[in-house]
Formats: sequence, structure tokens, C-alpha cells
Amino acid sequence: MDDSEIDIRGILGFLRRRLRLIALTFLVVVGAAGIVAFTLTPIYSAAALILVDPSHKNLLQPEAQLNATSADNARIDSEVEILRSDSILLKVIASQNLLLNEEFGASAGLRTRLMNLLRLGEPPRPSEEDILNATLGKLRDAFSVQRRGMTYLIAVQARSQDPEMAARLANAIAGAYIEDQLSAKIASTQASRDILQSRIIEARDAIAASKGALDAFVETHIQPVPEARREAIEPQLPGLEETSPTALDLRRDVLGSALPAGTLAELYALQQNAEIARSQYQQLLSRSRNLEAQINLQIADSRIVSPALAPQLPSFPNKTLILALAALGALGFGVALAFLYENLIGGFTTEAQMESVLRFRVASAVPRAKPQPEGGPSDLMVNAPLSAFAEAIRRIRTVVDQQARAGAAPAGEGGRVIMVSSTAPGEGKSTLSLALARSYALSGRRTLLIDCDLRKPSIHRQLGIEPSHGLHDYLSPSGSGPMDLISVVSRDQLTDATVIVGARKSDVPTDQLLAGASFGKLIEAARSSFEIIILDTPPIDPIVDGLYVAPFADSIVFVTKWASTAQNDTRKAIESLTQAKRPETPIVTALNQQDEPKTAYYRKYGGYYQEA
Repeated sequence: MDDSEIDIRGILGFLRRRLRLIALTFLVVVGAAGIVAFTLTPIYSAAALILVDPSHKNLLQPEAQLNATSADNARIDSEVEILRSDSILLKVIASQNLLLNEEFGASAGLRTRLMNLLRLGEPPRPSEEDILNATLGKLRDAFSVQRRGMTYLIAVQARSQDPEMAARLANAIAGAYIEDQLSAKIASTQASRDILQSRIIEARDAIAASKGALDAFVETHIQPVPEARREAIEPQLPGLEETSPTALDLRRDVLGSALPAGTLAELYALQQNAEIARSQYQQLLSRSRNLEAQINLQIADSRIVSPALAPQLPSFPNKTLILALAALGALGFGVALAFLYENLIGGFTTEAQMESVLRFRVASAVPRAKPQPEGGPSDLMVNAPLSAFAEAIRRIRTVVDQQARAGAAPAGEGGRVIMVSSTAPGEGKSTLSLALARSYALSGRRTLLIDCDLRKPSIHRQLGIEPSHGLHDYLSPSGSGPMDLISVVSRDQLTDATVIVGARKSDVPTDQLLAGASFGKLIEAARSSFEIIILDTPPIDPIVDGLYVAPFADSIVFVTKWASTAQNDTRKAIESLTQAKRPETPIVTALNQQDEPKTAYYRKYGGYYQEA
């Protein structure tokens, strides 16, 4: 299959293998989220809805109200910012007495609590300004203002641990805003009225001045007219204060012959100034009375269209949402953790997993053998040849032989050398080596098992023998000359296999012994006398001895303990072994000491196996 294609079967297999880990992670994360969600302090939210009317309201002239549609958006945005201002919040703090409220009032900070806990002295008392600022900050965090789309509606939302308090705060903020708006309009009208009052006083003084100038002119220029003439014309003239066009024309006709032209023009100018001053005074006085009336008739441009009500359910925590998000997160985290464990941290648990990660064929999964009254698990090859353990060993032997017949494991002249290795100690490598040697011996092959683990030999203990000399003594240079090979060779009592054991642990580096000429000659001699030579080598990860043995091998069986050895370590060990072996030498892997066999498989084929 192309590497770019998605391996659905592999993904499903991965999920099936790690279902337990994913389920456990899911339950732990969702359970923790549920505990947190049900222990958090509930917060209730209440919202008041305000409608802002941007038109200019004038109850004295309702028909003159106009909408400034081009500036509506800026106006609404400005009202939102006013609602968020500290001046509104300070009024709410005062009206609701929040300085003494347990939730919004000033509380002991972290420093104060630590000082009280450690008894480091009396903490400093906060000032009134600090208390006010702390309350203001809590109130600012507990409310929000938002315009509803492009409408004239503004939502004021308040949050509190008490549902009644949440509703009161939302309504108090909205009420303080409308009261502030109305106060601002009244103050603006009063300021305009006060300005007009000063102008009215100036206009009154102008009327008095113009009237005085006209009276003085009349006294100077008109009073000297002969009494008889004045008596003749007075019934035809309005009073001297009259400045209407008719009166002025009559004076011009009657007095024109008695007064010089310049004097008459001056009279006309004085009378006109007096009329203008009186007209201005009347206009200012009328405007002042209009403003006075508007002060008492002002209404706010905004109103509460939907007051806040005490909520029945808390808005936080949203337990359903928290659990849903926790479930999604737990599922993703579980899959990620399973992937990490599958590919880096945990050991191998199935043949498919091992093969997909290491990219080498898995010959068999060897089950964990039951403890034997006498001997070790490898004795099952003779004592219980129909057991699942013995069948798994024969499966490994079959795969190795198939590779040899296919030419994948070209041997030199003589017998084939099969190297058995592992990543770390304790993976059952020596037991599997002995079992594989017995399997070949039982099949009629001339078989030799060599314990190449010079640091920690163990084959002799499994055979129940205590030789005086071993492979270490044979390979070590001695002053008395080379040791006879016969002195380190033993016979397996259960089969016809020949064994070269190790008698003792080495207290010196052993890699030069395996890399020396003596070991190479031993392998050549073994090839000429035996059909199968099995080398039980040290683990690859802690020491390098196995890397010196690898070039002699025609096939390599790499053993990994079930659910134990880290995958990353196993991969590194196989990489080192691949670089050390001959290019044509194949590697097969075996999953050893499998703890739980596939239940369905063994229900179906359990009758074919017999345990000792």
C-alpha cells in the first residue's frame, strides 16, 4: 500500500489496542472536570435593556424634533462608553452601598492573608481610597455593556453570586445612566438660561439708555415749539414714546417745518434705536421663559425597555458545556497519550503494534509460561510439547527456517548461526535461546547452544549444572596455553543439544574476547560440526558485546518483553544491531512473556494446547 494512503485498518487496530488507556484518560479528565464544575461558585447574570432615542426632544415644540440619522452610530457608541464610565459606577456603589457588601467590598489580599497565616504582624489597614478602588475594580469586572447589533438597544449585564444582587446591579447601572443623562440635559438648559439672564439685563439697560436719550432730545428740541402750535398738533400725534411708522410719518409732516432736517433725522435714529432695544429685550425675555419651562419638562433620551429580573439558573459554570468540552478534550488527550505511549513510552502489547513500529516481521508472541515445579519454562519443550509456549517457539523456528530456504539468510559452509538478542536484561532471551535450541534438537538437527553472555551467564543455571570452566575461560589468554574446548562443552539432559556454557561472571571487559580470533575460530569449528548454532548474546542496550557477535550470525532473533521495554529503546537497539550485522542477515522479532492471550482466539483454538 502507498505510504501516502491512510491506513484505516492500522488506525482501528491502534485504537483497539489502546482502548483501555483512552477510556481511562477519558474517565479521569471528565471526572476531574465534573468535580471542578460542581464545586465552582455559581455566578448569576441579569441584563437590563436600554433604548436610546437620538432625536432632539422638545416638549414645547414636538413638531420640531428631527432625527440626526447620519450621526446615530456615533451617538449610540458614545452612550455605550458613558455607561462604562467610572462616574456611573461610583453612583451605583453609593446607591447600593457596595463598600460594605461581602462580594464587592474590599477583602483581604494575598499579602494580608499570608501575614495573618504566618503571624508576621498586623497588616496595614487599607485607606478609604484603596477600599473604593478595590470595590470599583470588582464592579467593573462584574458588569458588561454591549450594543445589540446596529440597533438603538444597549444591553447592561451584571454578574453576582446572588441572583437578586445581579438584577439590582443591572437595574441600578441603567437607572444611574438615565439619571445622569437627564441631569446633564437639565444642567445644559440651566446654563443656557443663565447666559440669557445676563443678556436680558444688558438689553434692559439698553432700553433705559435709548429712552433717556430720546427724552433728552425731546426736551431739548421739541419742547421749545410754541405752545399754541403744540396744542394744535398734539391731538394728531401719538405719544412721544410711540415709534411706529405712522407716528414717525405724522411727526415728519407736522414738525418738518418747525425743525431742521438734521434734527429730525436724529430724532428718527433715536426712536429706531429705542425700538430695536425693546424688540431684543422682548425676544430674550421670551427665550428665557421658554428655557425656564424646558427645565421642568426635560426627559431623558434613553429609557429602560426591559428591566433586569433575578435569574433562575446560574450563567457560570455552564456544567453541560464544561463537560462537553472536557469530553472532547479528554478524547483528544487520550488518543494523543495513547499514540505517545504506543510509539515512544510503553512496551509492545501486540504483534501488529510491534511490527508496525519496528518494521520487522514478528515471528511469534510467546506466552508467559506457568511456574514449573522443577526446571524452567524451556523444559516445556519436552515436558509439554503441545503447550502454547512450545508452539510459539516452534513458530519462531519455522519463520527462521523459511527465511533460510528463501535465501534470505545465506549461510557460509556448514551450519547456520542464529543469534538471539534483546534490548535490556530480563526479557527472557536466555530462556528463549534454550527453548529454541531444544526445539531444533527435538526436530533431529545437530544443535549447539553457546552462552555468549560473558558478563552474566545464565544457561548453566537453567540446565542445572555447575561447570568448573566456561566460554570465558576458553577465550581468555592463559599462561598455560589454550584451554581444551571439550572442558567447556556440556550436554542437555532433556535433548541431544550440545551446550557451551559460562561458568562465572567476568570482572573485566569482555568485548575484546568476542571480537578476538579465538571466538571466530570457535564459530568456524561449530559450523563444521553442527547444523544449527544458537548464540545467546548479551542485551544490546547496556553493553556492546552483542554488536561484535552480530557479524557471525546468519539470522537474528530479537526478543522483546511484552508491555515492558520502552519502544524507543527497542528501536534504538535494533538500529545498532542493523548497523553491526551483515547486510543480508535478516532480523525477526518475538514478543516474549505475553501476559494475556487473546481471549477469543484461545476460546476458539484452546483445545489444541496443553499446559504442563
